[in-house]
Amino acid sequence: IEVKTGGYPAEFGRAPGGIINAVSKAGTNDLMIAGHLNWEPDDLASKAPDTYLDRNSRDRRNNFSAIVEAGGPIIRDRLFAYGLIEFRNIRTEHSSITDGARYIDRDTKPIWGVKVDAYPLDNHHLEFTYFDTGTEKHRTTLAYDGATDTVGGETSETRYRAGGVSYVGRYTGTLADWF
Repeated sequence: IEVKTGGYPAEFGRAPGGIINAVSKAGTNDLMIAGHLNWEPDDLASKAPDTYLDRNSRDRRNNFSAIVEAGGPIIRDRLFAYGLIEFRNIRTEHSSITDGARYIDRDTKPIWGVKVDAYPLDNHHLEFTYFDTGTEKHRTTLAYDGATDTVGGETSETRYRAGGVSYVGRYTGTLADWF
């Protein structure tokens, strides 16, 4: 994904402020299946010093994700598919002195996408992309006393949603020698 805020080429048309350009993988004539694991344990991260507003030394962040992707031909040389899914387990903890609260956030909703490319005739390309980047963060709020650095009982639970579903359709082709 790239963000262009000025001086971008004419292929992106006219936009008053800028554009966001997303490029995705596509299937090919070769079948491809892959898996990726990403792990970011809090114990290996550097610690930020405490500030007047936040007890940063108590912050924790543990991320784990497993990604599976696959692509290949449905009809050789004419119709291709590619897809991926990312299973995530993200947990963050943050203490705020001014709020008197300790926040524990969890996000385990997977994100995924599918792309289909068709070449029905020579010099004609149809693309359809669907992706869902919707996340749902569950926040547990605990009482926190910054003066004594103690965590109390649960005060509330909240659910935040962000992202969502996107559809992209595109045709590229030559209709005539002059068009």
